[in-house]
Amino acid sequence: MPHVIDYCETEVVTATPKEGLWSVAQRMRDRHVGCVVVIPESGDRHQAPIGVLTDRDIVVGVLAQTDRHLHLVLVGDVMSPDPMLAFEDDDLSPTLVRMSCAGVRRIPVVRRDNSLVGLLSFDDLVAYVEDELSELATLVGREQEVESERRAAAIAAQRVHAPR
Repeated sequence: MPHVIDYCETEVVTATPKEGLWSVAQRMRDRHVGCVVVIPESGDRHQAPIGVLTDRDIVVGVLAQTDRHLHLVLVGDVMSPDPMLAFEDDDLSPTLVRMSCAGVRRIPVVRRDNSLVGLLSFDDLVAYVEDELSELATLVGREQEVESERRAAAIAAQRVHAPR
C-alpha cells in the first residue's frame, strides 16, 4: 500500500504567525500555491506545524469580513490553527478517509519527530487515484491478452490431438 510520502509535495511553502498576510499572499502567488503551512515563530521546521493558511482563508476570512487595511493583518489572525497532520509513513488510503471525514483538502505531512516534510493535497490524491485506475485498466487489458493466449493454445492443442 502506498504511503503518504509517496504522493505528497515536499517543496512546502511556509509562513510564521507574525508575518504580514499581504507578503505571504504575494509569496503564494509567486510560488503558485493555494496553501502555506504555518510553523512556529522561530521558523523551526523541526517543530510540528501550528496552522495552515489557504487562499480561501484569505478571501473568506479577511476580504469578505473586514474593513481592516490588509497590510496590518497577520497570518496568525486568519490561519486555521491546530491542523490535522499525517505522518510520512502513514498509509495513503486511511489518510484520504481522515481528510474526507474532516472536510479538509490539504494536510501537512511530518516525520515521527514532528518535523515538516511535505503537504498532502487533494491534487496529490487525484494523482494516486489516477495511478490506481491505470493499474486497473492494465489489469483488464492483460486479462484479455491472457485469455486470448489460452484460447489460442487450446485450439492449437486440439489440432495436434485431433484424429486424422
